[in-house]
Amino acid sequence: MAEVARLKKKHQLKEVFVIQADDLICYLKRPSRNQMKYAMSVSQNDPLGMTEKILEAGWLEGDEELRTEDKYFYDISRQIDSLIETATVEIKKY
Repeated sequence: MAEVARLKKKHQLKEVFVIQADDLICYLKRPSRNQMKYAMSVSQNDPLGMTEKILEAGWLEGDEELRTEDKYFYDISRQIDSLIETATVEIKKY
């Protein structure tokens, strides 16, 4: 996808996430650790606030309706964990 390649180059990213719904599209980057700390602190009093902050932090460009219209926002909030990559680690005590 040419648009993804352009955004990767422009923002010096390894990956870009694409959200599509109906004829709408937007492009996001993975939030940084500091952005996630802030989003998670907001979520303690406002669970949907976390999704809002993650979208805000990661937004590269796209159709604003995806983050402003409830019908799209609610489904994005159910899938927002896809933007937060984790690795499996092993801790051993000796």
